[in-house]
Amino acid sequence: MLLERIGPAFIILVALIALIIIQVFVGPYLQSTGTHVVPVNLIFDYTILGGALLMLLVAAATVIWTWLEYTTYSYMIDEHAFKIKRGILTTEEISVMYRQMQNVDIERPFFYRLFGLSRIVILTAGHEDTDAPDPDEAEGILDAVDANLAVQIQSELLRRSNIEEVVAVPAAERG
Repeated sequence: MLLERIGPAFIILVALIALIIIQVFVGPYLQSTGTHVVPVNLIFDYTILGGALLMLLVAAATVIWTWLEYTTYSYMIDEHAFKIKRGILTTEEISVMYRQMQNVDIERPFFYRLFGLSRIVILTAGHEDTDAPDPDEAEGILDAVDANLAVQIQSELLRRSNIEEVVAVPAAERG
C-alpha cells in the first residue's frame, strides 16, 4: 500500500534532481558570464531546500497514514460471509456473501512480488449500489497479503462459495 501512495514524494524527488542538474550545469555558465550569479544560485538553493523539506513531509505523512490504514484493516472468514473492516476517520465494513462470489483472483504486481505479497480480488454476482462508477468493480479487495496466505484464503473462499478452481496443466502432462 505504501508503494502505491509514495508517488507524490517521488515526483518531488524527480523535480529536485532536475533542479540540481540545472544548477550544476547552468550555475557555472552564469558565473563565467557574470550574469546575476548570486540571486540565481540562492533561488536554486532555497528551491532545492524547500523541495527537499516538502518531499520529506509528504513521505512522512504518507508513511504514517499508510501505517494507520494497515493497523485498522482487518478481515474475517465468517460462517455466511467474508467480512472486511477498514478505515481511519470513518470505518467501512464490507460483508461479501459466499453465495454472491463469482471468482476470487490473486494479483501480484511487480512491487508486490518483490516483497512476497499478493492482492486478493473478490468478484461478486451483482452490486446493490447502482450508482457505483464501475459496475464490474470488485466488491472485496484485500491489499498486501502474504503470498502464501493469499493462496490459502483464495482456496477457502472458493471452497465456501462452491466455485471450482481452474488449475493450469503443464503441456508435458496434456499428452
